[in-house]
Amino acid sequence: MSLEKEDLRTKHDPEIMDKLRDISAYYGMDMSRQAAILFEKAIVGEWHIVSLGLERIRRNERMRALVVDDGSNGDQSVKYPLQVVQGNKKA
Repeated sequence: MSLEKEDLRTKHDPEIMDKLRDISAYYGMDMSRQAAILFEKAIVGEWHIVSLGLERIRRNERMRALVVDDGSNGDQSVKYPLQVVQGNKKA
């Protein structure tokens, strides 16, 4: 997934750089290559969290449209009553 043409210069805490140096040595990689891999993992992981949140928002908006009128008549009249469903509980 690495983009060879892009360049991102960042400044980091010396402690983080020491950790990166240790990680790079452990995997036997150049520090810049290891930093790129870790950066990509962080971005992909964060994007996954954001995309799940956005999907949840879209799903909630669709559910709200099914359950509640659009409010054009001045009140929030319920189309379908909401029911709280509890799972099967065995004593």
